[in-house]
Amino acid sequence: MMIIVWFATGMVRADTRVSEDYKARTWQKLADGGLEYRFSFKLQGDSESHTRVIAQTGPTEHFKINVSPPADVPANKEVAFEVIATLDATSAKNLPPFTLDQCELTFFSQEKRLRELKRGTFVLRLATPAELTPPGEEFVKTIRHKVATEEWAQRKFRAITKSMDEKLKELGSPILPPAEGQWIKGDFHVWHSPKKVKLIQGENGVVTCQECERSWTPEQIKMGSERVGLFRATLAELGMAAMVSGDQRYGQAARQMLLGMADVYPNLPQCKYGTRLIWLVGDEARFSLEGLLCIRRLRAANMLSDEDLKTIGAGWIIPSLEEAMQRGSGTPNLAMATACAVSMAGLALDWPPFVAWSLRDRRGIMNIVEKRIGDDGGWLENSLSYHITTEIFFTPMLAELKLYGFDLLQIDEALGERLRRFYRFPILAMRPDEKLVSIADGGLGNPYPASNIAAYWVTRDPHLIPFIKGKDLEFGVTDLPPAQKVEMKSRNYPDFGITILHDGGPPGEENWALIRHGKQHGGHCHYDMLGMVSYAGGQPLHDDCGSSYRNPLHYSWARNTISHNTITVDKACQQKSEGKVEYLSTPAKGPQVVVISDESAYPGVRLERALIFVEGIQLLVDRATSDTEHTYDWTFACYGDVRGTSAESKAIPPLEGTALSESVYQNSDVSPTPPGVGYDVPRNLKEMNVSGDWWIDWGNIQAPYKSILKSPPLSMKWLCHSSNPVRVVWGDAPGVGLVPDRQRWVMARQVGNEALWVTALIPESRPAKVEGMKVVPATVGRGIAIQLKSASSETWVGVNWQAGKPLTAGPVSTVDKVVVQPSHSRKTISGSPGSP
Repeated sequence: MMIIVWFATGMVRADTRVSEDYKARTWQKLADGGLEYRFSFKLQGDSESHTRVIAQTGPTEHFKINVSPPADVPANKEVAFEVIATLDATSAKNLPPFTLDQCELTFFSQEKRLRELKRGTFVLRLATPAELTPPGEEFVKTIRHKVATEEWAQRKFRAITKSMDEKLKELGSPILPPAEGQWIKGDFHVWHSPKKVKLIQGENGVVTCQECERSWTPEQIKMGSERVGLFRATLAELGMAAMVSGDQRYGQAARQMLLGMADVYPNLPQCKYGTRLIWLVGDEARFSLEGLLCIRRLRAANMLSDEDLKTIGAGWIIPSLEEAMQRGSGTPNLAMATACAVSMAGLALDWPPFVAWSLRDRRGIMNIVEKRIGDDGGWLENSLSYHITTEIFFTPMLAELKLYGFDLLQIDEALGERLRRFYRFPILAMRPDEKLVSIADGGLGNPYPASNIAAYWVTRDPHLIPFIKGKDLEFGVTDLPPAQKVEMKSRNYPDFGITILHDGGPPGEENWALIRHGKQHGGHCHYDMLGMVSYAGGQPLHDDCGSSYRNPLHYSWARNTISHNTITVDKACQQKSEGKVEYLSTPAKGPQVVVISDESAYPGVRLERALIFVEGIQLLVDRATSDTEHTYDWTFACYGDVRGTSAESKAIPPLEGTALSESVYQNSDVSPTPPGVGYDVPRNLKEMNVSGDWWIDWGNIQAPYKSILKSPPLSMKWLCHSSNPVRVVWGDAPGVGLVPDRQRWVMARQVGNEALWVTALIPESRPAKVEGMKVVPATVGRGIAIQLKSASSETWVGVNWQAGKPLTAGPVSTVDKVVVQPSHSRKTISGSPGSP
């Protein structure tokens, strides 16, 4: 009995606690030129007994660490403990700016043996500073002068103040900060993410989490989830309104919001990722970015005191970002968001270690740039829209550094050139209608983000000039040279893993396509090797279906191979793979040809795709080969309506699919879903069974969103050929943004060891550009010759391969490779190399 009582007492005993006093963080340059950092920790004694606490530090590379002697902590009392880090004058002079250093500090209770205290280990981040000058009085005067003297600036400022007046009214008074209702997303309580726990619906709209048994009223959910978004949309612009106007009505409102965040943040529950406000570390860091812009603007206008800054930093910014630096940040764009927020916090709070970590840590910006921005300039998440998303929060960080006098692009020349390519990449990869296609997660990208003016101010890259909308109050670029039209042409980006073909046709008639190959990078990739999106006659023919994480179709459709314009084998999703370009020919005039292949998406299966632009026609030659028999499903989507087909069709019910397993919702980074997932998604299906040659007639092809081009709807004929009997199924499927029935989806199924599909996409014209297609054996080996017939001429395309060998492409004189040439200069496809 006595043992049980002792055990119970031990269970309720409160350990001595250690926490850092963030408000007491300081640094200074010493009189001899050295550096000193001071950290202060609060030791809170347990409720029962006196404790003697000692601290030990790990090694550092440059700094010397001094800790206080062992501290006696009386029961239930608080004692301060100081740590001083110093750098000698010689080292401080010789080390580059923002040289990162750090050490681990661990507190122990000195009893019979050392016992590490709970929450008693901390990372002390140290760094050399750089000469920085915060934007101040002259900076603010310049902006206010613009508003006083230039009409565009007056209009812009009026728009800002009008928006802020509306948001302040919505926020109410006093301005209450967000509450924990942000953990509610739709029907799920994502505080426990990645396992999304369903909520139990009770009376009067009250919901209860099955796991933690906490409940929320509708008002609490609304206060939390909506207010987070409202704060994030208000903070930075409210700081701008205050800085430019000097109006304390805006300044005090911004101050109240920042102090409110500092007050509420420590008391919000901490989710499994360590965040308190938003469930992903990177997302919470993006919230901090808005607050930090607000802080800088208020400080520049002398509207936020040093004491306020310490309170905001200690209560919100520092604990949030310290937690983020300790943990993983999620997808690469969120890791970049975290690094950017840490950098801007270091500038706003005058804390060099944060800037140094953000630049030089293994999770910092320089390392992210090297690993995640390819040699092409593409952001390696396989998504053009996430490239722009990354730009939007990355650009303010680069601009902030430059505003303070630290130009990252000038400090590191190689890094600077890589960043210029990063800003150039999406512009060169856009469609003729100036949209960035939806590939992988995300939707259509916009090459006109408002951050382009700041990006140009930082990079001075002329490619950005045509995509700058308006002027900016802070980044006064007054010497813009004339904009140069972006050249639309075929381009290859091997690092990002795409090839773009553009046939150089006249506006409104040109052909453009983006085809996927290369490594599938982590973060937002889909299982879509050899997939493509294309454009013809002033209209997008289709879009990748994009992403909506709250929509179950993200997993059951959008991520799966069956939703993409490629080949699915045995109804299974592709594995992560790495395709390659076998051949690429993009002359200034003449046919555009790319041939790609993949041998790792499906073990034992080789996939090949040739895409050829010739005389206004998009020609696809697709092939799947294996030593064993498989079911091969070739899929392709198109806007518009099927007007007619070459064979009789009949309506059929949805295809048989596979239900998603619960593990998909427990793991957002789930591997390819099981075979059959997604097949039951297309609706209103029809089918026909054909052999050899067949066709589909399309009408009313027009993208369901606004475009800068006013092109009329397009009509098109697909002329098709299959090497085996083929089951053709078509119907309605979710399109971009997973909007139901947005696109028409076509599946052409073949069974065998080998399958071949030839598809000519031919825009309707008068007279008809092409009247028919014939696919015949080539005169050499097991190749094929494709004859496209028209009234005036014939266009020949030759494709040749041997079983088990790659499909390749080459010049006209090589008949064992792809040949593309009008027949008036080549009457036949000869049987020997070099024949005329």
